[in-house]
Amino acid sequence: MVTCFEQYYGGTNFGRTGASYVLTGYYDEGPVDEYGMPKAPKYGHLRDLHNVIKSYSRAFLEGKQSFELLGQGYEARNFEIPEEKLCLAFISNNNTGEDGTVNFRGDKYYIPSRSVSILADCKHVVYNTKRVFVQHSERSFHKADKATKNNVWEMFSEVIPRYKQTNIRNKEPLEQYNQTKDQSDYLWYTTSFRLEADDLPIRGDIRPVLAVKSSSHALVAFVNDAFAGNGHGTKKEKGFTFDRPINLRLGVNHLALLSSSMGMKDSGGELVELKGGIQDCTIQGLNTGTLDLQVNGWGHKAKLEGEEKEIYTEKGMGAVKWVPATSGQAVTWY
Repeated sequence: MVTCFEQYYGGTNFGRTGASYVLTGYYDEGPVDEYGMPKAPKYGHLRDLHNVIKSYSRAFLEGKQSFELLGQGYEARNFEIPEEKLCLAFISNNNTGEDGTVNFRGDKYYIPSRSVSILADCKHVVYNTKRVFVQHSERSFHKADKATKNNVWEMFSEVIPRYKQTNIRNKEPLEQYNQTKDQSDYLWYTTSFRLEADDLPIRGDIRPVLAVKSSSHALVAFVNDAFAGNGHGTKKEKGFTFDRPINLRLGVNHLALLSSSMGMKDSGGELVELKGGIQDCTIQGLNTGTLDLQVNGWGHKAKLEGEEKEIYTEKGMGAVKWVPATSGQAVTWY
């Protein structure tokens, strides 16, 4: 029997996260949409249900409850305060594809299949879940010229952090979720390493390869502040291996990895053991062999600067310097 109207308020996972690899958004079947506008006919139909329940709330909340079987698949749930002649009845037809008529307290009532009728005073049908009397509407969307034409775009690029600019340091990369503490999807990992002339390939057409094994959802790599590439897992297998040829130089080189999670896992076993981050990091193809950076000493920085300063809000927008927009910039706000 469907007497719960939890969906009246719309199921939603708005906010920073939904679930792992699930976009945040409004429930498609909710009575209002992302813009707070009513979805007809559901909004009006549930509004009428709400009004009926509210009008008879005393009978519903304080009345004596009783239950009656009215036939195969038919039942009634009654809420009564006899001394005040208050009565509210819910008659349900649980049969699939079979409408029917039932006798209830001396009267006959037609109940469509898989529906509930509400009887005010246990006599008059004031609502049926399947019979919709409110207006239907169809929504169309049009591009607003004001919002799409003659726009002047500006951008703010995130500063790529270096090891000495971080406060949280450890010999190995730390686990991501413990560092972000559910306040952000982003964690910077950064380290530095020195190369001698003997380390670098002699031939110019041969480049060393950065190889990173990640248990997070996505990764963006920067070498000496230059974008080196990005990689990601899938909904079925979030962990992945990122490998990309990179340009290195004689002397000190700086590596920064922006690790990100696409929401939080919301079901299944071992939720307490949820882990993410950099599991292994090496530079392959050097003349002197593979350089293992996993225990090289790492700095960590949770959140993007734009997140911390809330530059996506009207108030926080003035906290950074915006410049005319250009293309090809990684980790950039527009």
